[in-house]
Amino acid sequence: FDIRLDYGKLKVTLKSSLLVRQPTPRYVITGRQTSFIKYGLDVQEDDLKAGKLPTDAGFGVEPIAQEGILYFEENGLSKHKNIATMPGNWALLFQNLYEAITNNISLIIKPEDVLEQIKIIESVKQQS
Repeated sequence: FDIRLDYGKLKVTLKSSLLVRQPTPRYVITGRQTSFIKYGLDVQEDDLKAGKLPTDAGFGVEPIAQEGILYFEENGLSKHKNIATMPGNWALLFQNLYEAITNNISLIIKPEDVLEQIKIIESVKQQS
């Protein structure tokens, strides 16, 4: 699929294909003066399958090969630098849900945001 979303100044393209043989960037973010490219999937699922727990050292830490790359211009020269990925922590979302239910804490992910995502997915399905 190839989905294009237009939010005025922000344009978003989502793509996926079963026919691509080589890895493609997971994220490509392009601005007027910089670009950021990130390869690889979140490693938390593989860590869990390997028997690691979220409390284990190194859980959710991506390998250096999956660091993002920031491309920019400095003094007329094209440059780039690696940007380390912060470790993932899905458990925070579940902890937040628990806190919202038991202690009336605000949700990190609001129901209306989830509803908007569902609407986008449904509209794409109707157009296919």
